[in-house]
Amino acid sequence: CRPVFTISIGDMHVDEKDDLTWTCEAFGIPDVLYSWMKNGKELPNDNERLAPEDRGRYEIRDNVLIIRQVRKRDEGMYQCKAYNELDTRYSSGQLRVLAFAPTFAKYPLEEKTYAAESGNVTLRCKPEGAPQPKFTWRKDGNRLGSSGKVTIYDNGNLFLSRVNPGDTGTY
Repeated sequence: CRPVFTISIGDMHVDEKDDLTWTCEAFGIPDVLYSWMKNGKELPNDNERLAPEDRGRYEIRDNVLIIRQVRKRDEGMYQCKAYNELDTRYSSGQLRVLAFAPTFAKYPLEEKTYAAESGNVTLRCKPEGAPQPKFTWRKDGNRLGSSGKVTIYDNGNLFLSRVNPGDTGTY
């Protein structure tokens, strides 16, 4: 029977410098073979035929395409080609690479935050940026690190426990 996609690729939005793994899958008898295309041209499955700057970044394993350290130059229309001696089918997806400096426009920081003495407080930090921004917190200009009282979460939020008057300041 002719190839029929059981997993299509679809559009992808990837942060610059992230790795991308795209998988497609088709069923057919006789067995389905695969190849990958970018902007209508077949992607070579050996490093030697790739552009020098793409060597070691692109890897094709049958129905899986891996692009390491995605860059703007990788943007485009990709197709997974599934074929056997009866027919050839394509699954398509657009790759967009996101890269922009952190901004607080959508989620501005609170100008003032109040906390009850001996209570806990979370200062929220939610900038948009691609790739995902890294975070540094400062109090009155001095860099803070996670300690027993202070926790800096991977999402950017700062948690203070057992708040006291000494915690007052500019963060």
